[in-house]
Amino acid sequence: VDPRNRSLLTTNKEGTRLTLWTADPTLEVPEARVCWKSEVERMHGSQGTLAVIVAPNRVLHQWGKQKFVVWDTDAQRELYRVEQESFFGAQLVLSPGKKYFALPEDERVRIIEAATGNTLAALPVEGGRTAGVGFNADGTRLAVLTRSQLAIWEVGSSLPPTRLRADGIGTPFSATVEWVDDTTFLIDREVLYDTRHQLPVWNYRIDTSQVQTDSWGAKTQTVMGNKLCYAVNIRGQQAQFVIGAV
Repeated sequence: VDPRNRSLLTTNKEGTRLTLWTADPTLEVPEARVCWKSEVERMHGSQGTLAVIVAPNRVLHQWGKQKFVVWDTDAQRELYRVEQESFFGAQLVLSPGKKYFALPEDERVRIIEAATGNTLAALPVEGGRTAGVGFNADGTRLAVLTRSQLAIWEVGSSLPPTRLRADGIGTPFSATVEWVDDTTFLIDREVLYDTRHQLPVWNYRIDTSQVQTDSWGAKTQTVMGNKLCYAVNIRGQQAQFVIGAV
């Protein structure tokens, strides 16, 4: 959803057909503006459902394994493509406001302007390949996690990052990295890491048999207002609930 431009983007079950709608609370029925197919290779499962409005006439879509395309919806044409150079395919992360996205790769993290495809920075990584990245709430800092290190970069600055030991949270695989506040991070929505001590301070595991999940986790699980919020399915009931755990 892009409320600034009264726009709603939907995908089909396979994640290959995109539809852009005009929609807001004043309309009884949404109005379809444009519908198109965006696919170059068959995706398995629901991994290909990442699709997001990044500008008034720009849509970002994952259309293959570690392959992304941005569409110009006014001209109804492909604007640019990006291929991720990553063995495990760590998750692409959009900045607040969706102006940029961070693309984690094995030897670097690329910061790309979403509307144009211009690479604004290529941040080197240490301590193994990039496992995950995360912007803070105002998009001024970016955290980069590897197997043994958490680096915190000042976005738009030439200063070197703050590099912290992350033996307790680092991984050679992919991970989600979310800011809780200026000094704490939630890793994989399970472990809280404190930068002041450079150690995990608690571990929390939700009942995975009840939690609603999707391929990217952004729709049903997220950190908001210093709380972990997630959707659950109560057995024997159709209703779903959102729960916040401090």
